[in-house]
Parts: sequence; C-alpha cells; structure tokens
Amino acid sequence: MVHLITDPTKGPKGVYYYVNRVPKDLIAKIGKERYSISLRTKDPSEAKRLCGEMDVQKDREFRALREGPQPGLQGYRGPCGAGLSSFGRTADG
Repeated sequence: MVHLITDPTKGPKGVYYYVNRVPKDLIAKIGKERYSISLRTKDPSEAKRLCGEMDVQKDREFRALREGPQPGLQGYRGPCGAGLSSFGRTADG
C-alpha cells in the first residue's frame, strides 16, 4: 500500500496546520468529518516533517479505534503495587 504524506496547510497568520479527513467508517465514532491541528510552526520544511509524523500518529489512532478496546489494564498493578481501582484513595480507605 502506498501512503501519501499529507501536505501542510498554511493558516491566515502564516502558521501551518495538519488538515485531513476522518475515514468514513470512523466518522460516527469521532463525531466529525475532518480535523485541523496546528503544527505550531511557520517553517514550511518543519511543517512537512511534522505532517509526516501526524500521518503516522493518526493511522495508529484510526487502527486502534477500528480494533476496539484492548484488554490489558484489568488487574494492573503499578510500580508501588496499587491497582487502578485504588488510585486516589488513602490508606484509611
């Protein structure tokens, strides 16, 4: 599969944005058809690099949404031995 890197979009104040469509099968889960994320740069080469990183990140997020919740945190014990259900509780209960 060939994946094309999204080109950055220049905003009215010269800051670049990552703008892309949400895949049709995920619109209902995400609640919108497209998204726009500021890359916080005015440098075109930096914006292009950041767009490539955003493409990879969004592909991972979309894959995770399609696969659904994954088991793994049930029964998790943190480094101190406290489970997730005891987070924020005091020793008194």
